[in-house]
Amino acid sequence: MKFPAKKQLAIAALGILLVLTFARGFAQTNGSGSAGVSGTVAGLRLPLSWWDNGKLKSQLLADKAKVPDNGAIYASGVTGEFYAVTGELDVTITTDDCTYDRESKLVKSDSRVKIERNDVVITGKGFEWNANEQLVMITNDVKVVMSRSMLRKDDIIKGKKK
Repeated sequence: MKFPAKKQLAIAALGILLVLTFARGFAQTNGSGSAGVSGTVAGLRLPLSWWDNGKLKSQLLADKAKVPDNGAIYASGVTGEFYAVTGELDVTITTDDCTYDRESKLVKSDSRVKIERNDVVITGKGFEWNANEQLVMITNDVKVVMSRSMLRKDDIIKGKKK
């Protein structure tokens, strides 16, 4: 069957888009925590856990990652995302770089880290994120900033009523 030139161009563009989408999906990881490819990967997306209802619970995103056949993944330009059971993004963690041990599901970094949730921002240097326990521990220079909107009218801030 012969198509007009415009349709042929549209079909070719769709084919290229599908190939690129497949290639990106292949470069991302499967749900078991093991990478689908080895080597250097751009745009890594590593799902770590799911809620009982099948929705994503947490994932690790990286601008660039070194993924060996076995052992820890080294990632840079990292964002960790935690989702509510309803599927909405709840908490984000950002850092310059980290390592992810696929076997223990432990993310570690000595870099600066920032954790954000609603009106709370926690920063520090160095952290460990246990994906099994859904626990994040910042190890140094911890600072917590909360907005006043988090406090009820009756709460007292530094001895003064709001």
